[in-house]
Amino acid sequence: MVRPRAYLIPGGRFLVLLQNGHLALWDLGYVSDSDHWMTESARTPIARIETEASSYAVHPSPDGLSIRIATYGIYSGIISR
Repeated sequence: MVRPRAYLIPGGRFLVLLQNGHLALWDLGYVSDSDHWMTESARTPIARIETEASSYAVHPSPDGLSIRIATYGIYSGIISR
């Protein structure tokens, strides 16, 4: 089992979490907007995928309007051809 790994994207609104075979992106809301902070949408991830990754890296896109998440790990299964 991979221990949880978290990365808070600069600005504090988005959190990337790798835990229990899933990589999830959370929208935590605006810190300065108390009405939006921890609303229903902040209690569930906005994106989630299953993965065998053991680690990941997060980078902004060249235009700064999105993020890129790259995962990596060691696959220990048998690959059939």
